[in-house]
Amino acid sequence: MATTLRQLVRNQILLREVNDRIAEVAGSWAGPSPEFLCECSHEDCTETVALTPAEYEQVPPGCVVGDAGETGPLRA
Repeated sequence: MATTLRQLVRNQILLREVNDRIAEVAGSWAGPSPEFLCECSHEDCTETVALTPAEYEQVPPGCVVGDAGETGPLRA
């Protein structure tokens, strides 16, 4: 099934919202770095990235968390 640009962007926005919530909850986390969801536009991606909440906060708005903690612009 073909995915539209609108669907891809909506998915990236949803993943960012989930990651924002993970960062919020992890602020009081005493354990190892939480796993954030990859925000790439690949429909079948299930990768996670271990980042501290401080590292996650350094990801600029409009960018996505991707493979191995790489960040880049929101894209389709």
